[in-house]
Amino acid sequence: MIVTLTTVGYGDIYPHSPQGQIVLILILIIFISVLPMQLNELSKINNLTSSYSRAIYKKANKDIRHILLLGDCQPETIITFLKECFHSDHGSNETDVVIMRSAPPCDNINTILKDPKYESKV
Repeated sequence: MIVTLTTVGYGDIYPHSPQGQIVLILILIIFISVLPMQLNELSKINNLTSSYSRAIYKKANKDIRHILLLGDCQPETIITFLKECFHSDHGSNETDVVIMRSAPPCDNINTILKDPKYESKV
């Protein structure tokens, strides 16, 4: 499309009339002025990170295990799950838990996430 609009390429399709050429020039001016703004917006969106994401994610070890906890469950349910998942009877547990919800965590869940028992795992 860019090759055709700018007639830089093959030149097989191009406006023949002066009105068509003026319209093409206007389209190109709009295109050239809008494209950098759209790329800037795309760059901003691409650089967004969640305030709940880790600053550093362990990528070196390919054997990292994790559990995805999906859905909007009650804080009590999350506490019960974490207590069972990281119970001492299970031995050394190197499993991370990823909690994915449709809404930001409430105060009760934030309290759980800051608990020293789970902070490095959740």
